[in-house]
Amino acid sequence: MSGSSNGGAPVKRSFPVGTRGTVHNISAHLCFFCGTTFAQSQDYQKHIVHDHQMASLSYQIYTEEHAQEKKKKKDAKDEVVEGTRAPQRPRMDNSFISLPPSSPLPIPSSLHSVRAPPTPLAQPSPATLPPGRYPANKQSVQQQSTEVQQKQQRPVQQKTEKKVPPMQQTLSSQTVLVQTGAGSDKDCACPVCSEVRFKNGTELMLHCIRDHDAIIRQIDVTVYKGNQELPPKPYEFGANCELCNEDTNTLTKAFEHSIQHHKAHGMKNTDWTSMVYVIKWSTPGNANKALTRIRLKRQVID
Repeated sequence: MSGSSNGGAPVKRSFPVGTRGTVHNISAHLCFFCGTTFAQSQDYQKHIVHDHQMASLSYQIYTEEHAQEKKKKKDAKDEVVEGTRAPQRPRMDNSFISLPPSSPLPIPSSLHSVRAPPTPLAQPSPATLPPGRYPANKQSVQQQSTEVQQKQQRPVQQKTEKKVPPMQQTLSSQTVLVQTGAGSDKDCACPVCSEVRFKNGTELMLHCIRDHDAIIRQIDVTVYKGNQELPPKPYEFGANCELCNEDTNTLTKAFEHSIQHHKAHGMKNTDWTSMVYVIKWSTPGNANKALTRIRLKRQVID
């Protein structure tokens, strides 16, 4: 089998070590059937087609001849002959150019018979007419403008809110609800002085008893076992404290002493998870009752 286009065996060049050669002298195309190598891709393609009859493996068959034919056709199109003039557009008739701008253009006689009579334009419906352009819409436009002027001439009534002092707001209501123990500063604000804030409901209640001589009228205790809420019960106290024998003959003294010294004793030896004190109290100069809530939660320490 021959390995080149002329039928002869391909020329194998050998180079000594250390010599420098060109890329074209290196055989880079190997035939997988006979093991022959080729330096040119065209020779390799022709060898595959002619010698092994494997046209499906050839991706470039006689590309050199086709490329030359395409190049010749392209060069023939791009060739420019000197001395020739490019074709120009036909010039207009002088009768059209010499007419003044005000005179109408002449119409050829052949087009007079073809020309159709002018068709009248359809008038827009009253619903789609723009305002202010037709007599039918003037009345509606005038009516809208008068309504806009009347609205602009009306005096603007500003809402005036009367600012009531915090003390007056607290005393004017029959019952003041003060949520304590929720963790926010607003919930722990004193309803009497309104400027002092506390961390929790216990400090708030002690402040009201000591600084404002608050008198506790009623205390309801609600106990929770997990998500279960037990019915509320009134707060029980005695003349003396059961733990330290302190004088607690009034409800105010008993509760003040309990939340100050024995706060955790109420949930001792019980399965309660939390308890809520709902305290109704008032000050000597005000008969209105205020309401404060104190929530105690059990903390589990591992």
